[in-house]
Amino acid sequence: MTGCGDCAVDGMHTFRHQALIYASQDEFLAGITPYLQQGLEADETVLVVTKPANARAIKDALGEKASAIVWGESSAWYQRLGPMFEEFRGYLAGQASLDRPTRVVAEGAATGRTSAWLAEYLRYEAMTNIAYAPYRIPILCLWDSREFPAQMIDAVRRTHTELIEHGRPVRNDRYEEPAAYLRNHDQTVSLVSPNTVDQELPLDSPADLAPLRAAVRRSAKASGFSHQRIGEMQVAITEAATNAIRHGRPPACARGWRERNLLVWQIEDHGAGLQQPLSGYSNPIDPSHGGVGLWLARQLSDLLQVQTAKSGTIVQLCFDKTNSRPQPSRPTAQRPRRA
Repeated sequence: MTGCGDCAVDGMHTFRHQALIYASQDEFLAGITPYLQQGLEADETVLVVTKPANARAIKDALGEKASAIVWGESSAWYQRLGPMFEEFRGYLAGQASLDRPTRVVAEGAATGRTSAWLAEYLRYEAMTNIAYAPYRIPILCLWDSREFPAQMIDAVRRTHTELIEHGRPVRNDRYEEPAAYLRNHDQTVSLVSPNTVDQELPLDSPADLAPLRAAVRRSAKASGFSHQRIGEMQVAITEAATNAIRHGRPPACARGWRERNLLVWQIEDHGAGLQQPLSGYSNPIDPSHGGVGLWLARQLSDLLQVQTAKSGTIVQLCFDKTNSRPQPSRPTAQRPRRA
């Protein structure tokens, strides 16, 4: 790795996607404190979304200066990955539209998550390098290496262009372009369903979508989901099923089952899968070009994963009954301060 001068501190109107990987509070504060101080001294808007313990440490280190930071709590922002990604995008777009110098520090509520959730979260980390770049706002992601296995931290290094080491930024030689990362990672996804499922329906034509929506409603209602959530589930699963019918190869089917607090639906077909690994992670600018369905399904499900293999394509959607979907209170864009 090589140094990159003042790339961590000269962040005005420049997109950078950095990671601070720390193993102690001393390492954390050594990396984060100068980054925040320089942003505040430059009169930038500084948004910090992190867990309470780290917020307290930052406030203790910065003292009164911490009151100028815009704070967000990780658990409120990271309930569902699709909405989280769009909330951040909306905030960045608002700041950019006002030409307001801004820097963002973000730490996902990843502790205790399943390996599947973490893997999908890292796909969004990869997509950050494309989706957020137009707003020209630097983003620093926080990762506590004590809480994750080594292979997860290795993936963090492959999704960030720069790392913060010893309080200074360095270029990351292990970084992978998003399309390459997603393509390589998708080959390691292994989605399986139980030998016995609660529902199995054919997907031969659009006429099969109405019975599928009815089956989704019955299973979700029996599992105790709210009326609103059932409607969202029907939309998400229908979008995935429509893609299988239109773009996949027969035979295709939908399989549904319950797994602890989750309701899981899996759409299977024998097609070649996504031709563009980036599909569905960002809201398409022109809906006529396609890609809206998968994006919408990601917005409405708690977790959506795609497996593509020689035998076909599987899209698995998970819905968590315990997830009440709190809407994060996204800070509004802030106009430049006048001298």
